[in-house]
Amino acid sequence: IFMYTNIVNKYNKKQVIATAFFVAMFFVLAPYGEAVTPTCTIFRADDVPGCADPKNLVDIAKYNEIAGKAFPNGNLIKSNTNPKVYYLEDFKKRPIESPAIVESRGLNWNSLIVTSREDIESIPDGEQLKFRDGALLSNRGTVYIISNGLRRPIASPAAFLRLGFKWSNIKAVSDAEINLHPLGDTVTATSNYPDGVVIKTGSGKMYLVEDDKRRYIPSPLVFESRFKWNETVDLSLAVAPVYNPNPKGDVTIRDGVLISGEGKVWFTESGKKVPIYSPEIFESLGLNWGQIKVASSFDMNNIPTNNLSNIGKNVRVPALYTLVKSQNYSQIYVFEGNVIRPVNSLDILTSYAFRPEHVITIPDRLIKQYSIGSPIPVNR
Repeated sequence: IFMYTNIVNKYNKKQVIATAFFVAMFFVLAPYGEAVTPTCTIFRADDVPGCADPKNLVDIAKYNEIAGKAFPNGNLIKSNTNPKVYYLEDFKKRPIESPAIVESRGLNWNSLIVTSREDIESIPDGEQLKFRDGALLSNRGTVYIISNGLRRPIASPAAFLRLGFKWSNIKAVSDAEINLHPLGDTVTATSNYPDGVVIKTGSGKMYLVEDDKRRYIPSPLVFESRFKWNETVDLSLAVAPVYNPNPKGDVTIRDGVLISGEGKVWFTESGKKVPIYSPEIFESLGLNWGQIKVASSFDMNNIPTNNLSNIGKNVRVPALYTLVKSQNYSQIYVFEGNVIRPVNSLDILTSYAFRPEHVITIPDRLIKQYSIGSPIPVNR
């Protein structure tokens, strides 16, 4: 277990301007950016603005069962009462035991979703997250490359340099970290590039080596979602054969990337882009406006659209009895279904064995999505 502190958003001026522009466009162009009445706070994508027809309301119990507690895959997530961080994949939470694993996968700490303990406990457990294929690690004087989940020792400095690797990309790790990966075959001076290596051709094209074949990386957006520019190696015909195309096809964009294009904001999942239908939905998922990347027209055309996912269509419903407050007001509420009930004093809060640190802060306009119920009484 490790602490995550001083996670600071760092954006240059162009990023800030671009983000502000697309957030503004989202309010103008997103189909449900308008304020809604308390009776129409949970809605489907086919609802008309205003949600006047009650038959269009989603059944709360069914919604909770199917999508109410779901977060987009590809994100980091933790509870507000525990430093333990997880990676979301296949709607399971994969525990992370080292910040180095996050860094090796190119994940961004600014995409960390902070939610309630109840939300975290509702997500099924997955396998422990490990270093990405292609990572260069050192431990006790031996340099390894991770390939197919195995740690493969590199036989000598000559073998290391012949493959075009850079000493600056080696990450020193602990015994516990390196032992996450079983031992594989040694990489020698006569070895082909191990799977997981990204090679750059003389024409500037990028390929991922996988199963001793090549997978084309079609755009900078796709590349940056998975890899780092300084970790590529220049293709040397003396080292590698002419790799055949991999039948898996081109490398696809990583899950959980936020992109803007066509006047909408999207997240990516399973190589497709999923539309997010309103700012309220975006913020209910715990997503960060500053992490939106502008997608080129090529990427928008190249990445297929998935209109079937429920996650982008509905305001996410927190777990029952989650404590919430808005960003600009001190009033605390208890979440019960689609109703929030005021907690009017700290004495009432402590009478239920809750503490102020259990409270989740959410955007003001998200608070307005819920009807306000009767105040919580003292627990006697």
